[in-house]
Amino acid sequence: MQARHYYMTAILNVRTGGAIEIALEEALELLRLSRGDNLGVRSQVPALYLRLDRDQEVYDFIKWYAMKGDSKYEWHNTRLLFLDLKGEDTFEVVIEKPHYFDVSFKMALTLIKIHLTKDLESLHGFLQKKPNATGEERYDYLQQRP
Repeated sequence: MQARHYYMTAILNVRTGGAIEIALEEALELLRLSRGDNLGVRSQVPALYLRLDRDQEVYDFIKWYAMKGDSKYEWHNTRLLFLDLKGEDTFEVVIEKPHYFDVSFKMALTLIKIHLTKDLESLHGFLQKKPNATGEERYDYLQQRP
């Protein structure tokens, strides 16, 4: 496990999108192999998702730990669902008292909320200029977000 963690860290020194993708895959595999996360890998995952511009997936990841990752969860029981939340509502209120707290999680949530706010402001500006835009045009406009 430690060797795989070193491998993941070494990959990040390459500093390319492909390297980040590989590091994320390694991190998720490490969590699958050791759900208890004795290496602290889960603290690195949000930043990797964010660097890949995968806000929804990082939100789902964080929410799983906030909602389900408590002391009652049987971390060594691999038959239990793990990181199974998909498509959660990123507009919902941030959980006040999560089961698991990590500064990297709070920072990622803050960045996601900032992205959402910027997207909404940008879309509002676009609709001011083009009020009759179709749903497809709106979607295409948001996809161009830097």
